[in-house]
Amino acid sequence: MIQHRFLQATEAEMYFFLSLEQQIIDGCIVDDEMNLARLAVLVPALCAALQQAGPMRPAAQDALDRAQFVIDQIIAEEEQDYS
Repeated sequence: MIQHRFLQATEAEMYFFLSLEQQIIDGCIVDDEMNLARLAVLVPALCAALQQAGPMRPAAQDALDRAQFVIDQIIAEEEQDYS
């Protein structure tokens, strides 16, 4: 089976994302705000590309559903903050 580069993670990438996940758990995101923002702007495009890719495997659908759930939560929180 051929895996595309974006489906593989280097050790450095895994460390970065695991570190972010731990910061989320600890409630202390501070140093990575710009990096997170740069990644965040890619999420809608990645979700759209995944949806247009055709039939999805369950793992891909699960990832897309999780992304949409988080996006919906963030939008709801933003709307609540500004209302």
